[in-house]
Order: sequence, then C-alpha cells, then structure tokens
Amino acid sequence: MALNKTAANALTDINKYRDLSIVISLVFLLEVLTYKDFFFLNPGDATSNLIALQRTFFDVGWVSFMLFTPLTLSLSLVPRLRNRLFLISWVIWPISLIFIHASSLFTDQNLYLDYLLNYPMFIFTDVLAPVFYFWVWYKNRSQKEN
Repeated sequence: MALNKTAANALTDINKYRDLSIVISLVFLLEVLTYKDFFFLNPGDATSNLIALQRTFFDVGWVSFMLFTPLTLSLSLVPRLRNRLFLISWVIWPISLIFIHASSLFTDQNLYLDYLLNYPMFIFTDVLAPVFYFWVWYKNRSQKEN
C-alpha cells in the first residue's frame, strides 16, 4: 500500500513539474517570437567555423529546451529513463550559452552578459529556468522504478 502511495505522489510531482515546464516553454516561445533576430541565426552565414558551431549548438539548445523538456515530463516511461531524457533535453541550452560566453571571453575578452541587463526577460530563460530544471532533475534523479 505504501508503494502505491509513493508512486502516486511521484506522479503528482511529475505532473506539477510538467505544468510548470509548459509555462516555461510558453514564456520562452513568446521570447523567441519577440526577438526573432536573436534566435533565428543561420550557421551557414557565420564568419568562422567556431561561430557556426556556436549557432548550431544554440539552435539545438533552445529548441530542445522549449519543446522536448516538457515532452519528457509527459512521457510514460521508466522514471530513470525519463529523468535521463529530461536531463539531456534541458541541459543543452545552458551548456550552449556557457560555450558561447566562454568563447567570447577567450576571443574578445568579453563575456557579453550585458544583454541580461538590457533585456531582463532573458534572466528567466537563461538563468532561472535552467536552475529550476536542475532542481527538478536533482530531486528526481534517484527515483526508483515503480
């Protein structure tokens, strides 16, 4: 009986996270539609291979973060597999941002973080949402199979 209660609580938690993830994705979608020039960059137009790689990784990251992350929370899979897919789906975005900023620091000696002050909405998608997803993943990473 206790196992069923635990399984029911885990399912309720996942549903809570899924609902919040959908809201995060909708906010992200509105951000993407508002700043199209920032998000829709053609890697083929890049002036170097490094910038082309950054743009490709960036595109894969924000699409995965916005679309696949809430989807992974909706899948009826073994919890361990779902948590791994969840981790992969959201972590690409912050890693791509770290890669871009680290490359900028190395090549231009500038992290280019002023966009966070000029457009504070990006604090939500570039900082707060990844921290939230890390917390969800961390809290559920050791969830046993039900």
